[in-house]
Amino acid sequence: MIFWWKLSRRVHVHRIDRRCRQGGETGAARQFGAADSNYRSPGGRVRGGTALSFDVSPETLDKSGLGRLSAGEMVNLERALRLSDRLGGHIVTGHIDCVATVAARREESGNIIFSFSLPPENSRYVIAKGSVAIDGISLTVNSVSGSGFTINVIPHTAAMTTLRYRKPGDPVNIETDIIGRYVERLLGGNAAGGGVTLQSLLENGFV
Repeated sequence: MIFWWKLSRRVHVHRIDRRCRQGGETGAARQFGAADSNYRSPGGRVRGGTALSFDVSPETLDKSGLGRLSAGEMVNLERALRLSDRLGGHIVTGHIDCVATVAARREESGNIIFSFSLPPENSRYVIAKGSVAIDGISLTVNSVSGSGFTINVIPHTAAMTTLRYRKPGDPVNIETDIIGRYVERLLGGNAAGGGVTLQSLLENGFV
């Protein structure tokens, strides 16, 4: 159970699950509410629970929905991945691309099926059966239609995250797959005409 309150641009997270308390040295990375931040002051005690403090930049407030949260709301908290660990989802950096809106929610066989609408300029990075991070949670995209997409939330994910509270009209933080963005950047080249092109792939036997 994770609750938070904010003072200016500093966030204090308390009542933290014991599994997320380890590795809490000052400056260490931690993802909360889908945004990657660094501890300002770990290990405190607030209202009987362990607390962590984070500084939140203007860029984070502009790109994410953290600024809409209020005292008492729950957020997802995740420790940083070690490169030696097993990767059970996809690469999530905690750098938010945009805010999407819950368009629909229904339950089916114990699962929750969500539909989301997101800004058109971000929709090209979401593909069917690809990956997307919603409020910091690595999920598989079921289907894509225009600037919208659907995902399936299994009971375990719903029980362990804030997705179980989401309803139509709610905003969520979206991080698209960083690999897709890198590929687009490389294929796009630069002002000097460099970068990976279809012609260069053909010439080097990749296509």
